[in-house]
Amino acid sequence: MKPRTRDERHAMRDKERLERDRLANRTGSYHRYEPVKDPTAVAPNCPSYAKPVERFVTTEDVAAIQHKERAQDYSKVMEKHEGRRQARYKREEERWAALDAKERAEQMRLVTHC
Repeated sequence: MKPRTRDERHAMRDKERLERDRLANRTGSYHRYEPVKDPTAVAPNCPSYAKPVERFVTTEDVAAIQHKERAQDYSKVMEKHEGRRQARYKREEERWAALDAKERAEQMRLVTHC
């Protein structure tokens, strides 16, 4: 067995390193420890994998997308307001027409009785 250097011996005393070594060498029907280089990395064959270029959206694209969304929201609000305005206008026209009809009926009643 090759002797260890002082740095290797000090590294072995590190709690995390010691725990990693114990997990890697444990026995007794337990899950075998598999070292993972980067736990947050996504495998290229995984459905959630995206190339670095695809993961980031440039600022011009974001600004254009947000502008388009705001324009769509604004047009929806304007359509809703226009629909309400037309409904109120129609209701007011019908009200005035009913008042005019009532006034004409009153005038006709007065003319026929006199």
